[in-house]
Amino acid sequence: MDGCVCLIAKQCCNPLKKQCENNDIVLYMQLGSERLPICKQCWHEMADLTIEWGDKGLKSRERHVVNV
Repeated sequence: MDGCVCLIAKQCCNPLKKQCENNDIVLYMQLGSERLPICKQCWHEMADLTIEWGDKGLKSRERHVVNV
């Protein structure tokens, strides 16, 4: 993700909310070849969305959300 250094700092690296700086990481999400730390708040927000993630990025039903 565009030079994300979040893995080193153990800071949230939510691709949908790049400004998040929380460090209460509850899980890691595999997005393409990257393993992104996700905080509790972001995970709760993402869990309510209709999205899929995988090798080619995040997708909603309507459009492509994030490229990897």
